[in-house]
Formats: sequence, structure tokens, C-alpha cells
Amino acid sequence: MAEAVLYCGRQCIALRGNSENLQGSGNAGNFLALMRLLSNHDEIVKDHLNKARLRKVTYVSPQTQNEMIDVIGRHIIQARIVEDIKQAHIYSILVDEVTSHNVELMPICIRFVDEHFNIREELLEICSLPRITGHHIATKIKDVLTRLGIEIGDCRG
Repeated sequence: MAEAVLYCGRQCIALRGNSENLQGSGNAGNFLALMRLLSNHDEIVKDHLNKARLRKVTYVSPQTQNEMIDVIGRHIIQARIVEDIKQAHIYSILVDEVTSHNVELMPICIRFVDEHFNIREELLEICSLPRITGHHIATKIKDVLTRLGIEIGDCRG
């Protein structure tokens, strides 16, 4: 199932459709369609989707998909980016602020040169802010970098 989420992510295609149902009609979405396709070639997946041990517990719900995205994003992708930043030793921070549905959001991007001399700009995290002030922005940046173990002293811009 995680491979189906990774596949959709790599292909930049949405996971969900307008009908989150494996057996129903309509667009079940790319994730469920891919699971259905895999079940045609894998008996274990087929049995799991058709005959779940616990009634209707197939672990393909939108909530489960979101949990897989979160685990893959934070514990695999973000961890690799952080390691690359630590190896570079010098980086710059790029932030912006946007209001979405009355919530102040701030994406934090890091720009650095990796070990292959490629200039990279990576989205590190999207944070919410209580208010848009210099103090709140600086505090949030410092908190994120500290939590991820990125040396603040290595920041050059």
C-alpha cells in the first residue's frame, strides 16, 4: 500500500477520486484503482481487499492514506533532506507567509549546495503561525531548525 502512495506521489497524481469505495461505481481515485490493479496480480493483496479479517478493515481509507503520506514525508523524505543539509554545512533559509482559510501559514525552504555541487532548494516544512510578526516568524524558524537538528550557526542567508 505504501508503494501505491509513493507511486502516486512520484507521478504527481492525486490519490483520491469522488467515490472512496473499491466496489462502488464512479471514480474511486488513483490509489484505490492502483490497489485494484495490483490485486489482479497479487493474491495476498486480493484476499486482503476482498476478505479482510476484521470486517471492512482494509487500511485503504483516506485517513490511512494521510498517515502513510505523513510517515513517508517526515520520516523518509524530510530525513534525507536534513541529512543533505547537514552534509552541506552552509545553507540559506527562504520563507514566505500566506493566509489560507484564516490560518497563517509559513513554508520554510532551505537552499544549499549538495555533495554533487547541485544547487538545491527544498521545502522543509509548512508551519502555522499564531501571528505574522518578526518575533513569531523568527521563533518558528528557530524551533523547526532546532527540532530537526540543523545547526543555526551554519545559516548564511
